[in-house]
Amino acid sequence: MNVRSRAPHLYAVTASTLALAAVLLIGLVGALARPAQAQDEAQPRSTQAGYTYTVQEGDSWASVAATTGVDEATLRAANPQAQRDNDWLLVGEELFVPLAAASTPTRTHVVRSGESWSTIASQYNIPVDLLMAANPNSVRPGLVLYRGEILVIPARGQVPTATPTPAPTATATPTATAMATAAATATATGTVTVTAPVTGPQVSATVTTTASSAGAETLPPCPARFADYPESLSELVNQAGDVKAAVSAFLAACGAAVDNGLVTGDWTGDDVPDLVVVFQNPQPEATFIQNDLLIFQSSADGYQLGYRARAAGEVRLLATEDINADGQADVVWVDTTCGASTCFDTVNVRSWDGSTWADWTEGTITMAYAEISLDDRSPEGQGQEIVLNGGIYGSIGAGPQRSRTEVWASYQGAPYVLAEKSYSPSECLYHTVLDANRAFLAGPGEGFRQAQALYTQAVEDESLIECWMRPNELDELRSFSLYRLAVLASYQGDAEAAAEYIEQLGATYPDSVYDQLGQAWLQAYQESADPQAACQVANEYATEHPESWQMLADYGYTNPSFQASDVCPILELAEPDAQEAPAEAGAAPTATPLSAQVLPDCPATLSDYATTLPDVLTAVGNDQASLENWLRLCNAMGDGRGAVVLADLTGDGRSDAIFYPVIISDVGFGPDGAQGAVLIYHATADGGYTLAAQPDIYGQPEPLAVDDLNADGRMDIAWTVVGCSTFCVREVQMWTWDQDAYVSLIQPGATIAEGTAYFEPVAEGDPGSGQQLVLAGGVSGTPEGGLDVPHTEIWQSVDGGLYQRIRWTYDRDNPGSRCMGLRLVEADVALQAADVLGYGPAVEAYTDALKPGWDACSIFGLPAEEELILLQGLASFRLVQALALNGDLEAAAATAAALAQGQPDSDYSQATQQWLQVYQETGDPAQACEAVQPIFEANSDLWQITDHYGYNHPALAPEQICFVP
Repeated sequence: MNVRSRAPHLYAVTASTLALAAVLLIGLVGALARPAQAQDEAQPRSTQAGYTYTVQEGDSWASVAATTGVDEATLRAANPQAQRDNDWLLVGEELFVPLAAASTPTRTHVVRSGESWSTIASQYNIPVDLLMAANPNSVRPGLVLYRGEILVIPARGQVPTATPTPAPTATATPTATAMATAAATATATGTVTVTAPVTGPQVSATVTTTASSAGAETLPPCPARFADYPESLSELVNQAGDVKAAVSAFLAACGAAVDNGLVTGDWTGDDVPDLVVVFQNPQPEATFIQNDLLIFQSSADGYQLGYRARAAGEVRLLATEDINADGQADVVWVDTTCGASTCFDTVNVRSWDGSTWADWTEGTITMAYAEISLDDRSPEGQGQEIVLNGGIYGSIGAGPQRSRTEVWASYQGAPYVLAEKSYSPSECLYHTVLDANRAFLAGPGEGFRQAQALYTQAVEDESLIECWMRPNELDELRSFSLYRLAVLASYQGDAEAAAEYIEQLGATYPDSVYDQLGQAWLQAYQESADPQAACQVANEYATEHPESWQMLADYGYTNPSFQASDVCPILELAEPDAQEAPAEAGAAPTATPLSAQVLPDCPATLSDYATTLPDVLTAVGNDQASLENWLRLCNAMGDGRGAVVLADLTGDGRSDAIFYPVIISDVGFGPDGAQGAVLIYHATADGGYTLAAQPDIYGQPEPLAVDDLNADGRMDIAWTVVGCSTFCVREVQMWTWDQDAYVSLIQPGATIAEGTAYFEPVAEGDPGSGQQLVLAGGVSGTPEGGLDVPHTEIWQSVDGGLYQRIRWTYDRDNPGSRCMGLRLVEADVALQAADVLGYGPAVEAYTDALKPGWDACSIFGLPAEEELILLQGLASFRLVQALALNGDLEAAAATAAALAQGQPDSDYSQATQQWLQVYQETGDPAQACEAVQPIFEANSDLWQITDHYGYNHPALAPEQICFVP
């Protein structure tokens, strides 16, 4: 079966002129180019060691030989199929590069989680295009790299000067006295030798350095929890003689070191070095890549922890310098988090303002699979700009895509804002229409001129192609473009041209919905000579004929939504009356503030609430009514938004406070432009208040609970954040007070589309304790969201650990819940939760999914028979895994045999037999998955079938099909 004939196209342009990736099929996850088949006359290629190089624009035999380190004659002999009379090489063709002939030793790189093409290329000081050219079989849609795959590093460039810190190697034993020797990075002060425990924090490590000034130092024990590392590092940096060497040795001994994770510099201007530390969670039970970043600043009392990032994923440092030339040091890093099919890169900037490390961005700098650089790109911006290129999602439901470039600039040293956004060229007619719509809304002048040109191109340019799945996509988009040209003419006062466009529309696309809508619009326009009035008629017609707007509303979740009111934009062309302009968000109201003589003035911006609220608390104390009234007067609280919670959060008998100020802003991420903050204040012994925590919020925060939610004896705070685009998503965030800091209490991914969140007692028999989190809903209401089947998620904390999802159940009363694909989602979640539930629930769920009678319900037009065959293969494969991991190898073998009998030629049958054989031989599920992973990478149908039901329902990435506990 071949899903590619039905799958949408991806249109992506890489960071430069990489010719082989001009057009990518979203259904294609394996190699873009076939392995070269030609053979060396002297020796069959299959017996030679080497790699494939893809010819780039401007390449010649001589340049490729220089790039790869192979002499030209050998390169030509290895590639007789590329020899031509004119000596040309064709862009995109593949050349075999024999390793034995390379004059420079060929290096390889094993991909780690969170790494991208750009980070690896930067590490080896080579261009991204060259790295891709040397590894064409790894260039995939969305530029996805798989953990553990091996990339060839071409000869050009130099080996990185930084030597990675090797991790400790030893066989772990259950005793706390088990020891291992870990090599630490050599420093300028001498060679460091570390002896440290492999397991348990009971035994301290000892650092010995050959530098005469350092002597012998005792390292703190390895923390039992990831949340405890900041405390241990704070202690270490204030005791060690050679701080950098000691931190390096400590992290290496504990297995928490990352490459290039230690940087020093005088960033606070006191002539004493400060320190940035990036480290990883070494705990074996961690289910996702988790790094954190700390900034230690020098002070009169030693080093102080000036900032802790509390990162969501894997951290990569970009810069530790004054990037915007404002005279203050900046620390810039990327936080990479990955979902089922897409990874997102978020750029963070913290700037030293003389007293603290302040957030130096306005808005969220986030992009899927971003290539990120710092460059002077804007003449108006000061210093360097932050440049991101990417934005391609790896999901079949994303729709037709094109990469984009965003430039974030600092104007006159102010925080970074989005200065420029541009999209790469696309052959999609749909993208031309999108650009025209965007230009139209920009209004008269250049906006109207661009819209005129783009709509005309959409109508006339026959080279523009369809790139989604609508049967009459081209005719729909071109008829819409003719109609929009008529509306555009009316806004420019050209009634004659407007009538001509509608006449052309009727002649070219008779009986189309836009022929009929256009006639209704034209009649209203000719009667009133008022474009706005005519648009009102057109939008009413669109409301009664939803096919007119639904045709543009269903192009995948990465593209803008469309509704009846968008069919004919009602533009206000005159300048608005200044008296009627809305007050700036967060500005002080005209009403007299409560106790004006006592309370401070209302903050001018949302960010100013953090420094103003302690004065408000000092003035009114624990008077909740007064606090709420002040927020209301400042327009930071209203019906359904904003809140104040008073509670003893630290157990010291004093009442602390949590504020949720919410304002309405034209840049807000929440409903109707709502944007809020979560500010946690602790009462001090002298009657004052100190800001204890201020998490990053993008949307409208709403309090959920303040209690010991998981019954571990510590106070927990839970809230939701509602963010909206074409629909609204509610995310649950939870923090707990951990003696000296707040730490996250929930794994990433606790989100629900258009749903609710609440706590209730843990169900009897479940492994969690205290209260369980319930998320209910999950139907976005958008066409690309997929099946309108609500679900319920259960999240629990087991043994005081992070809240994790343990159950996902679809509404059994909904007819759509009989979809086999959705039943597999329930089973997949049960398997992921096997560490706390055991394998019994997963075995039961997969067995149930294999019963006959379930429905096929792909929203991408996959024939029902093919869909069910794929799903049965997937369910059988994962059932075999669950049975084997549960110790029932006999039942696993019987299930594998049944699959082989029912689907003898299926790749799932091959993968199941091979996985079971390797697992029986080794007892290692990870090794068994590694053995079968090429099968899933070579056949995209095997994993992409999970992505056929819309983004309301989670999908599996290719590396997730084979489950590793």
